[in-house]
Amino acid sequence: MNIKKFNFGIGINVFFLMVACSSPQPVPQSVQNVSAPKFSEKIEKVYAQNCAQCHGENRTGLTGPALMPETLGKLKNSDLVAVLKNGRVATQMPGFAAQLDDKEIQDMINFVKSPVISDLTWTQQDIEKSTIQSENRMVVKPAFNSDPWNLFFVVAHGEHELFIFDGDKFEILKTFHMRPGLHGGVKYTRNGKLAFTTTRDGWITKFDVHGLKKMAEVRVGINTRNIAISEDGKYLMAGNLTPRNLVILDVGTLKPLYVQNLNYLDNQLSRAGAVYSAPPRKSFIVALKDASEVWEIKITNKGLKIAKTSTPEP
Repeated sequence: MNIKKFNFGIGINVFFLMVACSSPQPVPQSVQNVSAPKFSEKIEKVYAQNCAQCHGENRTGLTGPALMPETLGKLKNSDLVAVLKNGRVATQMPGFAAQLDDKEIQDMINFVKSPVISDLTWTQQDIEKSTIQSENRMVVKPAFNSDPWNLFFVVAHGEHELFIFDGDKFEILKTFHMRPGLHGGVKYTRNGKLAFTTTRDGWITKFDVHGLKKMAEVRVGINTRNIAISEDGKYLMAGNLTPRNLVILDVGTLKPLYVQNLNYLDNQLSRAGAVYSAPPRKSFIVALKDASEVWEIKITNKGLKIAKTSTPEP
C-alpha cells in the first residue's frame, strides 16, 4: 500500500483534516463540435467489443469509470500502459497484452484520452435509473467497540480503496474497494452515522458508519466537482462540471429532488467550482467556475430559493 497517495478525511465530530484535491482538467473541449481524431478500425473495434459494456459507448462511464480527458488527465502514461497490458487486480478490467502490441496499446491510450465528440447529458431520469441499493436498514448500535466519535476515513487513490480507522488505536476497522477516481472529501451527517463519498465521474456512495457498510450508490453526473450535506442531514448537493448543473438528493433515498442548471448572463452555463453547506444559514453555497457569481441556495416548501451575489472574478 502506498501511504504517500492517501488523502485523509479526519473526523467525525472531533476534528477534520483534508488534503486539498486539485481541480479536474477544463471541460469545454469535450462538449464542442470539434473534429474527431482518426484512429485505426482495430482500436475502435476492440473498444466497442471489450470496453463499451463497462465504460459506455461514448466513454462517459457506466459500471466502469468515464474514459475522457477530464477523468484521465492526471494519470501517468506508464500507469495507463500497465492497466491496458495487465488489467486491474480485483476488478473486471482484463489485460490486452495478447491482443494489442505496444504501438496499439499507445493508440488505445490516445483514443480514450481524446475529446468526447458529443453534447454530454445526464438527466434526472438517468440519475434515478443508476441507483444501486445494497442495504436499506441502518444498525441500531455500532458494529465495533471503538469510540464512534473518533473515527476517520482514509482515501487511497492508487488502490481505489477507502479505510475506516479507529482514531485511538490507528487500526483499520473496515476496508472498502471503491470505484476509481474517488474524491478525498468525505462528507458526514452531524450525528456521525452516515458518510458520503463521490468519484470524479459522478458516483456517490452512502455508508452506514456505525454498521461499517455501504448502503447505496447513485450517479449524479459525468464529471463531478464535490458534494455537501445540509445542516439538518436531509439533503445532499453535488456540483457538476459535466453537465453544468447542481443535483440535490434526498439523503434517505438518494432520489434526485432537484436538477438546477448553472445559468448566468444570456443563459450561458457555468461549471460548478465548489459547493458547501452553510449550517448557520441553513443553506448551500455554490461558487461558479466560469462566471463571477456566488449562489446561496435554500430549499423551501415551494422549491429552491436562489440568491446570486456578483464577485470581481470567478
